[in-house]
Amino acid sequence: MRGRKMPMQSLLGASELRGFYHNNKTKPCTCVGFFYERNKMFKWFEIAQNEQGVEEVKGKKHNADIVQYFADVGHAGIKNDETAWCAAFVGSCLEKAGLTSTRALNARSYLKWGRKITKPVPGCIVVFKRGTSSWQGHVAFYIGQSDGRIKVLGGNQGDRVKVSSYSADDLLGYRLPKSKLGSKSNWAAGAGSIGVIVSQAETIGEVIDKVTDISQRGGDLADKIGGISAAVS
Repeated sequence: MRGRKMPMQSLLGASELRGFYHNNKTKPCTCVGFFYERNKMFKWFEIAQNEQGVEEVKGKKHNADIVQYFADVGHAGIKNDETAWCAAFVGSCLEKAGLTSTRALNARSYLKWGRKITKPVPGCIVVFKRGTSSWQGHVAFYIGQSDGRIKVLGGNQGDRVKVSSYSADDLLGYRLPKSKLGSKSNWAAGAGSIGVIVSQAETIGEVIDKVTDISQRGGDLADKIGGISAAVS
């Protein structure tokens, strides 16, 4: 059974949302908040949220949604919901968002996907170690962390798609697609598409300069969202 889609404000707690607001207050930062919520870059996370509640079927029957996750990443031959499916879930969400996943069923395959980031943002991919073997792992989408635990939305978490937390000691890495800010004009076009109002133009211009400089020095745009938020506050 498929769960009801939860809005981001319900899925993310106050601490996770704080980075998208001016000075940790209640006024949304339009350029960052809308960029996060509406930009195609995080479309996969919206898709993942909509899958909450999908769960394995006990007995001889199998959940067609989980079987479809396998098909979405090129493993249509798997017709059951008992094969480990966390990587299939992540891959399915990426593929539905128009991105190419690893199309592998081992969680650690995502350690070589996209681009490594050191500062996680909600929606980025998280890979954990699991068990005692070097190949075992778990992969999901990052929500936030506190008290040494990392909260993620993923598949095959208690045999369903749900939010769970894992020890930060088991973290192997964070990943995002390989996407850098190409030019000042591209950023301006993107800002316009997410509803940045004219009265913010001067501030946004300063942000463009700052982020363009970061990109030219090799930084990843998504990895610097915290810096963008600070720049417009």
